[in-house]
Amino acid sequence: RALVGAVREAALHTIENALVLDLLTDAEGRTAGVSLHVMGEGQHDGVGAVRAPSVVLATGGMGQVFSA
Repeated sequence: RALVGAVREAALHTIENALVLDLLTDAEGRTAGVSLHVMGEGQHDGVGAVRAPSVVLATGGMGQVFSA
């Protein structure tokens, strides 16, 4: 809840219900974004890439990391 509140106050863009596939890096090897699979609806559904100066990975659970 603290993270959600801080993000709202800072007016940051979040993408929920997404699995990060890989971190994107720049020529110097610094993180520059992510490739991801969004399991949502509308314009945020599918596989794509997001470039960003900073990336925060926040997990809500480990349910889809390991096979059952």
